[in-house]
Amino acid sequence: MKMLILRIVLSVGLGVTAVAHAADSAAGLVQAGRAKLDQGDPSGALLDFRHAITADPQSSDGYFYGAIASYRLGNLDEAASLGDEALQRANGAQAGRIREVVQLIKQKRTAATKLSEGDAAYGDGLMAKAAQAYAEAFAADPSSGETGLKAAGLFADRLNRLLDAAVIWQQVVQQGGESAQTANDELSRRHTALVALLDQALRRESAWRRSRDVAEPLRLAQAFPDHLGLQLILAGIYSERREESQTLEHLKQASRLGMSFEDFVRQDAVLAFMGERSSEPLSTFVNDAFGPDRLAEVRDRIAHAAAEQRRLAEQKAEEGTLPAWRDEERNRLVQELAQLLANPEPVRENEFGKRWIVYHTPIRLSLQQGEYQLTSVYDRDVEDTSLRATVPNVRLQKWFSFARFTQLKQVSFEPLVFTRRLLDLKITFTEPRLVWHDKYDRHAKPAESYSQTLTEVHLYTSAGWEDANAKRILQLFQRLQQLDAAGSDPVKLRALKHSH
Repeated sequence: MKMLILRIVLSVGLGVTAVAHAADSAAGLVQAGRAKLDQGDPSGALLDFRHAITADPQSSDGYFYGAIASYRLGNLDEAASLGDEALQRANGAQAGRIREVVQLIKQKRTAATKLSEGDAAYGDGLMAKAAQAYAEAFAADPSSGETGLKAAGLFADRLNRLLDAAVIWQQVVQQGGESAQTANDELSRRHTALVALLDQALRRESAWRRSRDVAEPLRLAQAFPDHLGLQLILAGIYSERREESQTLEHLKQASRLGMSFEDFVRQDAVLAFMGERSSEPLSTFVNDAFGPDRLAEVRDRIAHAAAEQRRLAEQKAEEGTLPAWRDEERNRLVQELAQLLANPEPVRENEFGKRWIVYHTPIRLSLQQGEYQLTSVYDRDVEDTSLRATVPNVRLQKWFSFARFTQLKQVSFEPLVFTRRLLDLKITFTEPRLVWHDKYDRHAKPAESYSQTLTEVHLYTSAGWEDANAKRILQLFQRLQQLDAAGSDPVKLRALKHSH
């Protein structure tokens, strides 16, 4: 409406019909010139305005109306120059109106200049230069639909720039007039190609969101003004950029295109922006677009999302401490387990009486450079001395704590060390297989052959561990195996840390 009023000012003057009462005064000359403008005589009016400027060089009226007269005569350079002079001399009340008229004059001048450049480039066969010049001319003067059609035709038919053409066709349609129907026909004729172009562009949505670059989606939204998804994408990107007014503008566009409440609440970036800024304009939009009940629901969602974000932040902070906790927990478990394995219950009589003493072969468990070492210590001399000092003149009955060693044809009296991952071991408690010896027999007689590839550990409950200790040993082994299975996985480690 404002541009229309300005064009009326430039085309019909101000409607003043008063005749100059003093031809030799500046004010009288201005009045005489305005009357001639109303009568359709811009040349005579311009002469009066020039005389008014000579009579009173500090008055803005002579320059301002001289600019209008020059514009009607097509002298755009002179019109722009006189307009600038008028603006320099205008008071506060006049300045706003004069500035708008001067801006319109300059846009017309730019459009005329660019149109001339486009025609010259087209005549020289420089199609890209011509299309760009026509596009700039149309941007300066959107009322010139014919110029817009020239630019769009070159972009589409000669330069294979269909998106640029579609943007201009849509702008011509929005301006209306005789050229609008032609532009609409072009859009319809190329509908299939345009849809394919849009589908291909939408595959880059994630890249737009990561970079927060709105250039391409904005261009697409100009070419496809009825596409709801593009408006939602732009609202999301502007939310990420924390630009409230632009976010709101694209949400309004989306609402006009049929955005539902479900569409809105799927916009995580917009909801996060609302929660972060406690945006009153966005809250007002939700209330006005969907109603107060929906606004309350949105606020509940924002509160829930904020709580979830805090939880995730706490988890992320905890992740940095989980490896250290895992190592500390493993060391603690190994120490407790090693103590239980190495210290079975004291030597006691068996069911046959005091002549037979059951003694359990100790096991040592340690953690060396991230690997577990299970060591069976079978030192006959030490054991015999210790036991006989306690209960002299008895035969000894001994149990091995490991089973299945093949490469040994007889039991070694040296420590046997097995370094394995606990995940590879099957830990069980079984009844013992007996190995007999006494002070006269220096060679043990194994009941079966054993494998040095350790895949099972048989812990003999009857060899010194009570049931409670046996259960605890199993629990500790299982916990160690779980820690090893978790590795560095923060989810598994967190679950173990918070499990009982």
